[in-house]
This record gives sequence, structure tokens and C-alpha cells, in this order.
Amino acid sequence: MLDDAIDLEINPNFIRITVGPPLIELKQSLINDLSTDQYYGYMIVNAIRSGVVPDRLANLQIGPVTQNVEVYKPNWVNIKVKHSWIDDPRHVLFQLELLRNQDKEVMQIVMHVVRRSAWYAHSEAIIQTLICSDKEEERKVGIEKILETRGNADENVQMRDMSLSQRVTPKINPDASSLLELIYWDFEMYESPLNCSLTTAQVKQFLHTPMIVPDWPLHIQSIERCVKMVTEASEHVYSQERRDEYIRSQIIKKLIPFKKRVNKVYDDSYKTFYMQLHSHSLCAYQFLRKCGLTPPHPKTLNK
Repeated sequence: MLDDAIDLEINPNFIRITVGPPLIELKQSLINDLSTDQYYGYMIVNAIRSGVVPDRLANLQIGPVTQNVEVYKPNWVNIKVKHSWIDDPRHVLFQLELLRNQDKEVMQIVMHVVRRSAWYAHSEAIIQTLICSDKEEERKVGIEKILETRGNADENVQMRDMSLSQRVTPKINPDASSLLELIYWDFEMYESPLNCSLTTAQVKQFLHTPMIVPDWPLHIQSIERCVKMVTEASEHVYSQERRDEYIRSQIIKKLIPFKKRVNKVYDDSYKTFYMQLHSHSLCAYQFLRKCGLTPPHPKTLNK
């Protein structure tokens, strides 16, 4: 049925979907940065949830129906708007909230994937989110978890061990309704590296004011482009080394001006450019040869 959807006429009186929280509205600056497919997906989900199909959307040719209107797109838009790394665990919690609105059979199919990819639900991520929260009760819980991991000592000098922690994806609670319920805390807990250099006395100060951390993005448009490049490379070649060479050759193709590719022109400055970016890439060498250029073989570049 989904394969035939593109051949069906639009019913202007369709029943809109109201299950789950409303879709977050994207700012125009974010919309301008979307790809054509992403923009179309955002528009169609908006229409399905509002019950109104704009003329511009109705005149577009729909592609294969692969997006989940109730789970994937709302979560994707939520991440687009709230893209700070501090919001990571809240996105996992929001995803579980959306999944609970699905049929039991659907949940059983996708839940193992959700559990496997819940790396943002790691104890250190949740604790960091808690002590950066605007809510005092959440900051209090976060501080209590830190004190629990550190034990009893002089709070003016006590710090967390800076040794590496085991990065194991935790078991999540599919029925969680808060950050504290998101994982099972009977396993070993870890603090965020940003807290390890703070004394226990300094950590306790976050009860009154949230901890201020760098505004690092958890997701940006360039990440999606990189994922697309890796996916494309995986469809053409096998092994990490060959994927790396394939991606490098595609980057060269975009960086080299068109006239530079088609004209048999090769000077010292271009040789330097090639050496800096792709000194050991045989794939890049083969690509430039096909463009009519005569680059040095990778084996000769170090001489």
C-alpha cells in the first residue's frame, strides 16, 4: 500500500493525527539549512498533524514513504531545535515517550534498536544534564548521584578519579517518565569529565545555580552530510581503507575547480595542495589521472 501512495489523490478532508506531543516549529534559519528531502518531510508531517495541506505541498511529487510520522520526525525535529549536548538524555526520554504511543508489536520490533543505540543515556550524561538543569530538584538529584560515586572524604579537596571509565551502553527503562528513571542505577556510575576536576564542595554549589558548560552541539547539518557520504561509500566499496579512499576522492572532486579537472594543467602549487590533503591516497591518484592530469604517484610524494 505504501508503494502505491504516490499514485493516490490527496484527500483534503483526511483525519489528522493527534497522537503524542505536538511537533516543534522550526525557525526559518533552520528550515533554510535543510535539504530538499528534509524540508519535504517536515512539511508533510506538519500537514498530517495539522490537517491542512498547503497548495505548495500538494503540488510536490512525493517520494517513497519511509518516515515514521509519529516517532521519527517529531524526534528529529526536536533534536534540530534542541541541539545542545546537555539535552542528549532528554531526547532519549522523549523517544521512549513517543514509542509508548505505538502498538505493542511495533514496540517489540524497534525496542532492541533503541536500547542498543542509547549511548546518550550513559550515567555521566544524565548526571551532567541534571546538574545543568534549571530545576533545583533535578540539580539536587544530580549532586546526590555525584556524592554517591565519590564516597566520604574531605569535601574541600576530594575530586573524582580522572582515569578512563568504561563506556558501556546502559540498559534503559522503556517505561521511564523522568531522567532518574531512564536507567538502572545499581550499575557503576560515572561523572562527566567536566566535573572530575571540581571538589565536592564546588559540586554542592550547583544546588543554587546550574552548572555552566560549553555550548557544544550534539547534532548539526554537516553530520548528516557526513553520514550520507559514508553510506554512499559503503554501497560502492568494502573495508574501512577503501571507504576512506572513496570519500577522499569525492572530496577532491568537490574541491578542485572544474576547469582544473578538465584542463591538463598541473603546477607546483597544485602539487602542494595534493600532497597536503591526499599524500597516501591511491584512489585520489587514479581519479586525477582520469581527469587528464598527471599527478605524482603516492609512493613518490615523500621523496
